Amino acid sequence: MKKLLFILLIIPMLCHGEFDINTAKPLEEATMSSYGDTNCGKWLDTRKSNSANDFEQRAVGYFDALARAKWIDVWQTPTTITPSQLFYMIDNECQKNPALSLQDSLWLIYFERAK
Repeated sequence: MKKLLFILLIIPMLCHGEFDINTAKPLEEATMSSYGDTNCGKWLDTRKSNSANDFEQRAVGYFDALARAKWIDVWQTPTTITPSQLFYMIDNECQKNPALSLQDSLWLIYFERAK
């Protein structure tokens, strides 16, 4: 029984490449949502209306993940910043280029701080 189940899961992957077990579709056909779906325009609009809590939490999580993945504590280097200060830095990046994704603006901030 275990072999049959294994074979049934492997055959679609061999035929179609990577496979999403949750939707039973190849990944190229599966609907995917990612952090990059949020753009700077939407960020700035939600910040103006004080409804950006979800975006802010995701931004802190993404920034934390960058710091951990690269082993550079960008919260402390070159100077200590708080999440609130990060949000203002994102605001500045997004005002410079509203067409950026929020993810790209966080990368720019990360690279600037990691120098």
